[in-house]
Amino acid sequence: MTAPLFAVSLTMGVVVLSLSCAGGTKDVALWGLAVTAFTSALTACHCLGVLLLPQAYIKGRP
Repeated sequence: MTAPLFAVSLTMGVVVLSLSCAGGTKDVALWGLAVTAFTSALTACHCLGVLLLPQAYIKGRP
């Protein structure tokens, strides 16, 4: 789920950068897309860690 979200947010960021008449909305959209891309990348890394090292997460539980 997070990999497609990351790809879409990066693609839309490139599209927003190519717009010439966006004004202040362009900055808001870029910040929102950047936060979304960053959050989805962190979530993907966490999911990958859970899949590759499940014992570390099971032992970490109380």
